[in-house]
Amino acid sequence: MAQRIRLPLLTRFKLIGFSPLYSDDIDVRMGMGPYVVLGGNGLGKTTLMQSVVFALAGGLDESIEEQKALRWSHSYFKGRLSNESLSKARIEVTFRLGATSISVRRGVRSSAVLGVQVDKGEWVEKDTEELFAQILQSAGGYENTSDFAFVVHRLLYLPESRRLLAWDTDAQIRLLMLLNQDVGSESTFRMQRARLKNLDSQKRHAHVALTKAEEELANLLAFDEEDALEEEGVEVPEATKDPMESLPVLVRELGEISRVRFDAERRREEALAKLSRVSATMDGLRSQVENTEAKLISGFLKQIEKDHGLALGKLVSHMVCPACGQKHIDLGLRARQYIREQCCVLCGQEDAYDECGVVLDEAREMLEDLLRQQQAFEEIVRLTEAEWQASRNKEIELQNRVNTLRYQTSMVSFVERELPDKTVEGLKKLKAKLAALEADTEVQLKELKEKLDKDYSAFRKKIEPRLAYLRESYASYARSFLGLPCELEEIDQLGMLNLKLYVPSFNGIVRHHKEACSEAQRFFLDIAFRMALIDTVCEADHAATFLCETPETALDFSYIDNVVEMFTKFSSKTRNILLTANIQKEGIAQEITKRITKNVRAKHIVNLLDYGQLSEVQESSIKKFRSIITKMHSAEHISSKR
Repeated sequence: MAQRIRLPLLTRFKLIGFSPLYSDDIDVRMGMGPYVVLGGNGLGKTTLMQSVVFALAGGLDESIEEQKALRWSHSYFKGRLSNESLSKARIEVTFRLGATSISVRRGVRSSAVLGVQVDKGEWVEKDTEELFAQILQSAGGYENTSDFAFVVHRLLYLPESRRLLAWDTDAQIRLLMLLNQDVGSESTFRMQRARLKNLDSQKRHAHVALTKAEEELANLLAFDEEDALEEEGVEVPEATKDPMESLPVLVRELGEISRVRFDAERRREEALAKLSRVSATMDGLRSQVENTEAKLISGFLKQIEKDHGLALGKLVSHMVCPACGQKHIDLGLRARQYIREQCCVLCGQEDAYDECGVVLDEAREMLEDLLRQQQAFEEIVRLTEAEWQASRNKEIELQNRVNTLRYQTSMVSFVERELPDKTVEGLKKLKAKLAALEADTEVQLKELKEKLDKDYSAFRKKIEPRLAYLRESYASYARSFLGLPCELEEIDQLGMLNLKLYVPSFNGIVRHHKEACSEAQRFFLDIAFRMALIDTVCEADHAATFLCETPETALDFSYIDNVVEMFTKFSSKTRNILLTANIQKEGIAQEITKRITKNVRAKHIVNLLDYGQLSEVQESSIKKFRSIITKMHSAEHISSKR
């Protein structure tokens, strides 16, 4: 079984030779806590973030991003750098995976890894792609560089394009499986889902082709003699029938018996759950009855000793006859039984005792009622078990017959637009083969769907403690932003598999679609979800970096403190976060830097005024920009709220 992956903790990044965008090289060392990239329009905040992510994981290709419009790679830098710089520019990032420090160097003319350094060793510049993949596997637990790139791009980096996770089923499932690959194989599940999709497409194409063949055949059979005989009830000799024609019928029977089996299994599980609850209640009630009986006997003994002396007490306790003083087992047992029945200890006459007797009667009645329920549920379990077993046996029998036909006769390859010569015999053969192909595909779909549903359900059960931690962490971050309780709600997804999707729920409303949230809510609640996912991986090993191009334009000033609180809460857990922000008099950057100790604050601010090419408008406001940054450096420190 694979190990759990480790997330990268960024410790340094260098942008070398990025002219004319930057006037000088940028070299930033990162410790824990928040780091802010400050700049104005066109000063290169996004390019800096894209450069760091590109050096870490390369660009976006089809294995990571399905939408072509959102893919980007080294060509992103062509419009931002001069032709001379494109051949010389380099990006270096250093990050940790657990105890291992890894440095990676890339150029901007391709996505190739130009150099790799491990810990304090020498830079290696040969076979770098293979070496980088090996290091990711050994130090981080990643099966391949594509998995690492997916985690970086879809979890750890939130770009300006704001590709959300909160309403993306496929991305959520892939990330949950990657982050918990010690429980289940994400790559296997993804490949099987792709096969399921292909089978469904194949079945639909077969059905379309079959319909066309049937239409063509119906036209030709309008005056066919054999068709007329069949309509009059004359049965076609068995020997002339194609054995594959029975496959669709068997598949329909198989589908029906599978539904019967599934329904019996569902009813059996429901009855077992109710039986378990009733049995647990009975155990508690039996304990209550025993305690009440003990209390009743003890009280009765005290009473009879008080009323009749020690002799009757000896009869009940030691089975000693009060008359002759000899041990009398039968007399003692009968006396104890009379006490349980709340009767006189000697003659057995009814004798109303105290409230213990009333409680005991009520408890016994409840116990009898529960016993009847238990017997009823046991009978339901027995019947549904028998029904399930019978339907399962029939299902296995039908499946074997279907498989026999499937494997004895080869499936045809077809192109639905290329029908054969329009002869009755040719169309009949094609119809039989297409019907068999459709039926065969349906069987494969059923088998694969059941397997994937079972695997996914087992995976969810195994990681439930981690999912509980995810929900708890999310609720904390989301509340910091919204200022009111917000939970992760699991909703079912329509489709071939019984998959789950996490969406936010607040103010008593489950937000099934992103449109149910405001622009700011959807972006910052998505950030909360990413942080919570990171928390589930870093619960034991607190090390990770989150990179975020802050969507300030979607935020009004009343929420700034809330956002800062959310970011600070995350970065206070011995992690770091790299944010971008515009230089403004009041904003996220000002508030978040106040929570950084003054003597190290300057190291946490990347001021692109010192590197970027200012426009005329920005040049005219340079004094105001400098004044704002000076105030940020000198602002009074505010302790982080924990």
